[in-house]
Amino acid sequence: MSNFADWMPGAKDAKTRAEMVNKRRMTASALVTDLNTAFEDLKLTMELEAGEYQPADLALIKAPLERAQSLLNNLFSDIQEITLHAVPDRITDQQAFQFVQPALRIESRAMEMRRWLEETRYKKAELDKPRQAAGGSIERVQHKRLQAEANFSEVRGLVEQMKQAGAENYPEVSAALITAQRELVTAQQLVEGARQAVLRKGFREAEDLVSRAQRLFDSSSAKFDMIRLAGADFAHAAEDADDALAEAMRGLNEAKTTLTARASLLSSDPNIYLQAAIKKIGEARRAIKTNPPQYVTCMRLSKEAISLIEDTVSQAAREMERLKTGRVTARETLRQMQEAVQLTRITLNSQRSVPVKANNLYTQARNERDILVEQSQQIDSLRPEQLDKFIEDMRKVLKKAEDATRLASQAGS
Repeated sequence: MSNFADWMPGAKDAKTRAEMVNKRRMTASALVTDLNTAFEDLKLTMELEAGEYQPADLALIKAPLERAQSLLNNLFSDIQEITLHAVPDRITDQQAFQFVQPALRIESRAMEMRRWLEETRYKKAELDKPRQAAGGSIERVQHKRLQAEANFSEVRGLVEQMKQAGAENYPEVSAALITAQRELVTAQQLVEGARQAVLRKGFREAEDLVSRAQRLFDSSSAKFDMIRLAGADFAHAAEDADDALAEAMRGLNEAKTTLTARASLLSSDPNIYLQAAIKKIGEARRAIKTNPPQYVTCMRLSKEAISLIEDTVSQAAREMERLKTGRVTARETLRQMQEAVQLTRITLNSQRSVPVKANNLYTQARNERDILVEQSQQIDSLRPEQLDKFIEDMRKVLKKAEDATRLASQAGS
């Protein structure tokens, strides 16, 4: 597009000036034609799809389109002015200024009209999203519905087989199947409601109903998986239960042997540590001996016993390490305490005068030392928490002895 300065005074001769103005006006006319085509296409699309929107939503789209219509009317007025006033072959600067005015107005209004057309397209696209999303969501959830119905038919037969076989976990899977069936019925009703909402142009409502149905289908699928897993456990339970119980017994015997060999480092009898696992194994053995045998229960209890045994051995190992370290620390602290009390007595005897506080601290430390020395004969039988308290008491005595020694030394100097 030519620059306005091309036909300013002194820029061109009269004929060239007229040609430049004509070119500017023709370009503006073509611009109006393009804008009118874009407007009519958008208007036609809205007329064809008007029935797909709620009245309130349709009003949101029509507002910017009406602004564009108003601007288009003004543009046509400028085109009419261009048509009625042809440009002579030669014109002056003043005439050029007057003839080019409609083109300038068109260029200015065209920018605003483009903005309103773009806003119309944007609002339409935003309002189209729920409709497009609802359609795709219903199609996807319909696939889940068909899959869920097929899964329901499959697991219903499996649950019936478990009922006939007297499986001890039948009540659990039967309850899961009933709940899943209710979820399927509710989800199917929600899907049908979403279809009706689409027919009413309630696309957001349809999307919400589909989302709720999706969650119910997922929930029922999880229950179907649980039922399949329970069925697989039941199918292999007879063999697996014997193996699991045997493994639990082996683990119990090995743990007893290990803990008995290290009983001196334990604060309790090995059987006390394994009491919970022994109880589980007993329950598992009773379950497999019932009529009919409860293989699933036996397998579950045996696995729980194995886990308890592993945890107990690990716990005992930590306790043994703690006791071992604690006993070493206790004996070392006992030695330090005795030496500190003895050093305090020597320091007090070497002084001509002794502070009363120092003498009192020594007396307390000596008396408490005697008690703790007597208790030290039971170090190997103390539990971890008792051992910690014993060490803490000796450290208090050690501090009293050190404080008495310090006070006596300061008095002597």
